[in-house]
Amino acid sequence: AFRVTSPQPPIHSVPDAAVQRARVATFGVFALNGFLLGLWIVNIPTIKDRTDISAATLGGLLLVLGGSAWVGMTLAGRGIDRFGSARVATVGIVTLSASIVLPGLATNAASLAAALVVIGFTNGVIDVAQNAQAVVVEREYGRPIMSAFHALFSAGGLLAAATGGALLAVGTDIRIN
Repeated sequence: AFRVTSPQPPIHSVPDAAVQRARVATFGVFALNGFLLGLWIVNIPTIKDRTDISAATLGGLLLVLGGSAWVGMTLAGRGIDRFGSARVATVGIVTLSASIVLPGLATNAASLAAALVVIGFTNGVIDVAQNAQAVVVEREYGRPIMSAFHALFSAGGLLAAATGGALLAVGTDIRIN
């Protein structure tokens, strides 16, 4: 005879300390990535004025940013295969943290283009590495948590928009913001 039973909820064991630390670290990378990109975005109008570029030039430079991200994404897998997603994500987020000031230091289209190549490439690498690391952590964690990683990216962006907007409102120099 055919019996219909209700499914039992899965039993989740508590992940060990190493998995918990990896989860927190990966959350941090996603949040910091969102925050850093948010700081760049909130400052685009100021950077456009500071570099004295047209809207069309800015549009072209944003294509450079996207193209550089694509290159970083296509090359990230090689680094992940060789060094692991955690290490690549860590090096990437440190590099992005150091380079996010570059657009604020740009004085013309060429220096802004160079800054956006670095930021785009680095962010492309981070995007692949942080997601690869999130897959590893989620698998070890034993339950779906991918959406939480992406939520923290968005939370980082929201925090950057609020922080950057407040700093701009009080006239903070772009090189500090």
